[in-house]
Amino acid sequence: MNHPSTGQAIRKDREGHGEARGRIMPPPSSHEDRGSQSLQMLASLWRRKWTMAVIVAIALAIGWAYTKTITPIYHAQAIVAIESSKSNVIDIDAVASGIGGSNFFDIHTQVQVLTSRKLLEKVVDKLDLMKVPEFNPSLRAPPAWREWSGYNDLRAALGMERPEPVVFTPEQARRIAVDMLVGRVTAGSIPRTLAFSITVQSEDPGRAADIANAVAQQYIVDQLEAKFEATRVATEWLSQRVAELQIDLEAAEKQVEDFMTSTSLVSEEALALQNRQLKDARERLADLGVELTGENALIADTRAALESKDYARAGELLGAGDVVRLAESLETYDETERPQRAERIEALIDSQLARHEQQALRLTRQIEALRKSVADQEALIAEQSRALVELRQYQREAEASRTLYEFFLARMKETAVQEGIQEADARILSDAVRPWGPSAPRSSMLMTIALMIGLMVAVAYILIAERLNNTIRTARDLEAFTGLGVMGTIPEAPFRRRRALIDYLANKPTSNMAESLRNLRTSILLSNIDHPPQVVTISSSVPGEGKTTCSIGLAVTSAMMGKRVLLIECDFRRRVFSTYFNTGDRPGLISILSGEVSTPDAIYQHEATGIDVIVGEKSPVSATDIFTSERFGQFIEAMREHYDFIFLDTPPVLAVPDARMVAKQTDALVFAVRWNSTTRAMVEDALALFGQIDLPVSGCVLTQVNQRQMARYGYGGYGGYRGVSKYYTS
Repeated sequence: MNHPSTGQAIRKDREGHGEARGRIMPPPSSHEDRGSQSLQMLASLWRRKWTMAVIVAIALAIGWAYTKTITPIYHAQAIVAIESSKSNVIDIDAVASGIGGSNFFDIHTQVQVLTSRKLLEKVVDKLDLMKVPEFNPSLRAPPAWREWSGYNDLRAALGMERPEPVVFTPEQARRIAVDMLVGRVTAGSIPRTLAFSITVQSEDPGRAADIANAVAQQYIVDQLEAKFEATRVATEWLSQRVAELQIDLEAAEKQVEDFMTSTSLVSEEALALQNRQLKDARERLADLGVELTGENALIADTRAALESKDYARAGELLGAGDVVRLAESLETYDETERPQRAERIEALIDSQLARHEQQALRLTRQIEALRKSVADQEALIAEQSRALVELRQYQREAEASRTLYEFFLARMKETAVQEGIQEADARILSDAVRPWGPSAPRSSMLMTIALMIGLMVAVAYILIAERLNNTIRTARDLEAFTGLGVMGTIPEAPFRRRRALIDYLANKPTSNMAESLRNLRTSILLSNIDHPPQVVTISSSVPGEGKTTCSIGLAVTSAMMGKRVLLIECDFRRRVFSTYFNTGDRPGLISILSGEVSTPDAIYQHEATGIDVIVGEKSPVSATDIFTSERFGQFIEAMREHYDFIFLDTPPVLAVPDARMVAKQTDALVFAVRWNSTTRAMVEDALALFGQIDLPVSGCVLTQVNQRQMARYGYGGYGGYRGVSKYYTS
C-alpha cells in the first residue's frame, strides 16, 4: 500500500524527470544506422513489391492489347549497285553520264532520286496503287464502331446526319497514293560500298516486295531514259551548232577572199624587199645630209675669211693652191698694184665659192627628193603591213572556225552513233523477296518497352508514395520525431471481436501480443525507478489508435502477475468497455463521484483475470469539469490505497481536453500512436497540447503494428527480429 502523499511525490518526480521530454524533436540529420539512401530506396521497393508487380502487370496487359490493335507491317528490301565509270567533259560519256567513280558521295543524291515524287508517281501508275485500299482511304471499310447501331442512334439523337463516304477524284487518289508511298519508301547507302538499299513497308508482304522491286526497276529505267533524253538533246544541239559553225566558217573564208581582192597587197617577200630599200634610202639621206652640212660650213667659213681679207685662209678652205700662192705674194706688191691683185684673188675665191654653192644647192635638191621618196615608201610599207596583219587575223578566224566546225561535226557523228546503245550506271544487285513475317509491331520490343514503362511508373509511384507518407512506421522514427522514448510496440490483434481480447491474453500468456504488453508494462515501471508509477493514463491523438486495447492489456497482464489492478474508463462519450466486459447496466464513475453508489457497488470484477473495472457513464455535466474536480482527485488517491496499478483509459487529446485533466492526477502518461496510420502532424499537435500545461509524457507506444511489414522498414520490435517469433505461442 502507498500513502496518499506517495502519488504527489511520484508526480513531482515525474515532472522533474520530464522537463526536457515531450518536445517534438527534428529527425536526425544523418541516418548512419539506417543505411544509405539507396538501400532505403531498395527497401521501399521491396516492401511494395506486390504493388509494383500489379502496376507492371497492368502495363504489360496494356502493351499486349496495343500489339493486338496494330496492323502488321511488312518490310521488303532491294539492293541496287552502282557501276563505277569515269566521266570526261569532252567525251560522249559526259553527255549522258550517271554516277562516276570519282563522284562516290553523289550516291546520296541518288538516294534522294529514289525517294522523289517523280519516280514514285511512275511506280504508283505502274502498280495501279490508287485501287489498293492501303493507299486509297476511300476504299477502306469503315471502322466497326461506326457501324454500331448505338453510335448511329446517338448521332441521330444529337441531330447529326450520317457521314457520307469520302470519294476522291482520280487525280486526288493518285496524289494521296503518292503521298502515302513517299512515307513508306526509304533508301540509304550501304557503308563502304557503291550500293544502296531500297526498303518498303506495307500491310501486305507480297505488295511490299513488289513495290521495292518496282522502285528499283523504275530507277534503272529512269537512268536509261535520262541518258536517251540527254543523248537526243545533245544530238539536236550539236546539229544546230554545226550548222551555225558552218555558216560562220563560210563567212570567215569569204571575208579573207574579199579582203585580198580589195587590197593591192604584195607578198611578204616583196614587203621585206621594200623595207630593205627604205633602209638604204634612209642611209643615203643621212649621208647627203652630212655632205650638205659640210658644204654649208665650208661656204660660211670661206665667206668669213673673205670678208676679213684673209685670202690665204679662204684658199686653204677651198683647197685652191693658186689662191693661197697669190695671197702669200700679195705683200710683195706695192700699194698701187695691191688692189688689182686683191680683186683678182677675190674673183678666184668667188668662182670657187660659186662652185661650192652650186654643189650645196644640188645636195639640197637631192635631199628633198630623197625625203619625199622615203616618206612615200614608209606610207606604202605601213599600209601594206596593216593589210597583212588584218589578212592574218581574218585567216586565223577562218582557221579557228574551221577547227571548231570539224570538232563539233565529229562529236555530232559520235553522238549519233552512241544514240540507242546507252547502258544504265546502276544494276539491281538483289531483288526484294516476300518477307516471312511482319517487322512491326515487334511484340517483344513493345512488351519490353511496356515492362520498362511499368517498372518506371511503379518505382515512381512507390517512391512518391513513400515520400508523401507522413505516418509513423518505426519505433525509431517515433522516437526521433518526438524526442520521447518508445516504451513498446503492440502488434495487431489476431482477432476481430473486442470481447476476444481478454480471453486471448488469458489463454495465451506467452503470445507475441501478451509479451509486448508485458514489455510495455515493464517499460512504464522503469520510467521512474525511484518511484515506480502506480496510476497510469493511456491516451492518443485521435480515436482508433489502440489505447483501449493497451489499457485492458496492461491491466490483464498485471493481474496475471498477482497484482491488484483497477481499470477505469474515462471516455464518457464512446464508452466501449461494455464491448470488452459483460458489465450490463452497472453504474460507473459518474455515480461514484456523485455519491449515488459506493465504489464497491460500482466495481465490476472480471472473474477470469481478477481485474476490477469501473466503466464510464453518460453525464449531463461536462467531463472536463468532472476530471478537474477535487472529488476526482480524492477518488484516485483513495484507490491508490487498495490497488497496485490503476490504468485510466482516456479519450483522444485532439478531440476533447479530458485526457489532459485526467493525466494531472496520474503518475505516468503513455501516448499511443497507431502504426502507419497516425500522421506526424497529429502527433505533433497532440503532444503540443500536453506541453501547453507543462504535462510531460512518459513515453510512447506504437500500436496495431503489422510486424511482418514493419520488419521490412528495418525495425519491428522484438517480434520483428529473425528467429524471435519461435519464442511465442502465436
